[in-house]
Amino acid sequence: MMELLAGVPGKLKALADRLTAARADNLDRLDAAISSRAQQSTAVSNTVLTDARISKMDNLDNIAFPPDRLKSRTHYKPSVTGTGAVITYVSVPGNPAKIRVLFLGCWAPSGGTCSGGVWFDGATMVCQGNTASSGMTWSFIVEEYY
Repeated sequence: MMELLAGVPGKLKALADRLTAARADNLDRLDAAISSRAQQSTAVSNTVLTDARISKMDNLDNIAFPPDRLKSRTHYKPSVTGTGAVITYVSVPGNPAKIRVLFLGCWAPSGGTCSGGVWFDGATMVCQGNTASSGMTWSFIVEEYY
């Protein structure tokens, strides 16, 4: 206990040496108004923080969900040969819950008719259709979001 108390006078002297008159004066004014802390010229001006910007900030708490952010976009053009009912499968990487498919259409290579579409079964794009030509090509984009 004596060793602890023996160091107190030196610590008190170091503290007193650091407490200059200016610092002591500032301690006396800790309860002063906030406006006395910074000069008005250092504040953000109305040309920077406009009323329009302020009103947009007021609406930030009204956003239920953040906007979609695109992670990747891949264009696919699978083809299959044959006539009549045709089908092919395309493996699509990514999180199935965060994928959006944009179907761009289908066509037959020799100008024949084609009908069909694509759908996502959870891990694979299924391309199915019917053609009177010698084959069929589908075109679609897969977008994955964060």
